[in-house]
Amino acid sequence: MMNLITSVDWWSSTVFLSVPTFSTSDWDGGGSRYYVQNALEHLDEPDEFYIDALLGKILLFTKSVKDIPKRVVVAIPNQLITIEGNPTQPVRNVSFVNVSFAFTSVERECVISGCHGQGAADLTTAMVHLMYATDVHFHRCTFAHTGQYAVYLNTGTVNCSVTHSRMYDLGAGGLVVAGGMGHNISDNQITDGGWVWQMGMGVLTRSVNELTVTHNEVSFLRQTGISIGWTWGYGPGDSANIEVAYNHVHGIHRQ
Repeated sequence: MMNLITSVDWWSSTVFLSVPTFSTSDWDGGGSRYYVQNALEHLDEPDEFYIDALLGKILLFTKSVKDIPKRVVVAIPNQLITIEGNPTQPVRNVSFVNVSFAFTSVERECVISGCHGQGAADLTTAMVHLMYATDVHFHRCTFAHTGQYAVYLNTGTVNCSVTHSRMYDLGAGGLVVAGGMGHNISDNQITDGGWVWQMGMGVLTRSVNELTVTHNEVSFLRQTGISIGWTWGYGPGDSANIEVAYNHVHGIHRQ
């Protein structure tokens, strides 16, 4: 869960957030853990940074002048590729082979509105976002330094695949499969996630039919490695015919 701080009442030790929040694990009203990001007061250790949006500056704490990086990359877009058709005319037959995708920003709208979704399921986009697309394939690609998920297979996607690819340094997790059918997620390395959205998962699937998730290595995340059929509530699910096999999942729930 992430939220914006709008003001602080120092006299009453009260922090006001942009939208109401809750904690499902702390019904008695006390003891919930939280952390604060991008506070100038916390800029006190090497490799930490602070963003001053009003002045358009980034302050970086280094050990010495020699440690100042020669290049700093600031991501502006929160997605690099959007492939979107419509229900009657989907995008068809697109392949990406040996392509590296790198650097996307955080989905700011989700922060402003208050993101409470488990698995970072409130996020609406990713570095690569597909909707109403058929036979779109990513093979031996690299996805790195994301502000949220790397790949999002959304409504109306059919027979898409991500194979023999690597995803790392992830704001949330690796892939979201939120709709469609016939997808193949195999032989990938998904690692080092949850840097912005700690509830991000390696592979998060929701309403999908005929899905294969095999021979992936999923590691070093803060929430869950592979989640199948995620939904709110306890009613009947609408996911079916899913194979999850021969995956190596380790290093989950890291601090």
